[in-house]
Order: sequence, then C-alpha cells, then structure tokens
Amino acid sequence: MCFGDSLTYGTGAAQGLDYPSRLSQMLSMPVINVGVPGDTTGSTLRRLEQDVLSQSPKIVFITLGGNDLKNGISKETAFENLKIIVEKIQAKGALVVIGGISIPFWGKGFGESYDILAKETGAVLIPNIFEGIIGDSKLMSDSIHPNARGYEIMAEMFYKAVKPYLNHD
Repeated sequence: MCFGDSLTYGTGAAQGLDYPSRLSQMLSMPVINVGVPGDTTGSTLRRLEQDVLSQSPKIVFITLGGNDLKNGISKETAFENLKIIVEKIQAKGALVVIGGISIPFWGKGFGESYDILAKETGAVLIPNIFEGIIGDSKLMSDSIHPNARGYEIMAEMFYKAVKPYLNHD
C-alpha cells in the first residue's frame, strides 16, 4: 500500500504511470494507492484507520511532509504526526518504508527529521525520494511533481529499499 500526498497519488503523470503503479509491476503484486493531493501529516493521520489500517497491509510506502513544509506547519508537529502514523502501521505488523524529502535551503531541517524518525521507529528510510529528480526538467511535470519518468525513478528507489525484506519462497 502506498500512503501519502500528491507524490503518492501521481500528480503530474498519466494514470498508471504513478510510482505505486510502477512499484506494483516491479514487485509483481498489487499495490493499493491511497494518495490524496494536498494531504498533510495531520490530514493523513485522520484517514489512517479507514484507508490503511482497516486493510491490514503487509508493507506501507509513505510520502508525506512536503505539504506540511509548503504550508508552514512546524517540523515538530509534522514529525509528531508522522511518528504516530508509522507506529500505528507497525503495530499492525506492517513494514513501513518512508520516502523522505531533503530540500536544500528551504527544507527547514525536514531531511534530518526523517533520519531521526527512522532511527526511533525502525522504519526503512529513503533519505531523499527526490534525489536526482527534482530540478531536472526531463523528470519533472512542474516545480514539485515528477513526470512519468520521475515517478519510475521513485518506484525504483522504493523497490531497492524494500527488496531485502521480501520473502522469495
């Protein structure tokens, strides 16, 4: 299951070319996309039970924090919410893989906070899900969202991060 904001939803790419769809192909298993454009850690926390926990996923891939940063929500609030989200998912027995965001200059320390969160919770972390994508006009649909090729790179990053945890029996 992929849980998050517009990066999860696939804003900027045609249907089926978002990262959850690409990841599903790479994993050769269904991946449910519960991304909602504009979501913050607070709004996803409110829909966590209905959209994620009620479906008992085995692995949850998360992209969250960008809208908190954009909307001026404090880093402390954003990461308190994210920690609750991660711990509630883990309490149901699922592996959590976080696609972090590390943006120089205006990132307000969010990048370091993803590191701390992963250490505290044991979640798998991709420190910067935008690495090699953001700022490359061939991979972006606008200044924030990847295009189909950019989402394919994101899916590859998530796949590499989760591959060691997959059962191959």
